[in-house]
Amino acid sequence: LAKKREAAALDSQIRQAETSLNDLTRDQERVRQNIYSLNNVAGQQQQVQKYSAQLAAAETRIAQLRDSLADLRARKSVIEGEIAGM
Repeated sequence: LAKKREAAALDSQIRQAETSLNDLTRDQERVRQNIYSLNNVAGQQQQVQKYSAQLAAAETRIAQLRDSLADLRARKSVIEGEIAGM
């Protein structure tokens, strides 16, 4: 029973990480569109640099989330194997 609860908790963490990853991906697309729009406007280099920094920070967070997701999925697989072996 404890293993099933642990598997359910991992499922929840996986869904939460996937949601965060999807949100970040959507935000990145919005920021990219803003950068594209501002590149066509004179005098907006500072804003473009700000958005570029946001993109870089989001890329770092995405990499962290992907690593976390891989770890969570591996842990869940181990737990499911243990449950199946009971």
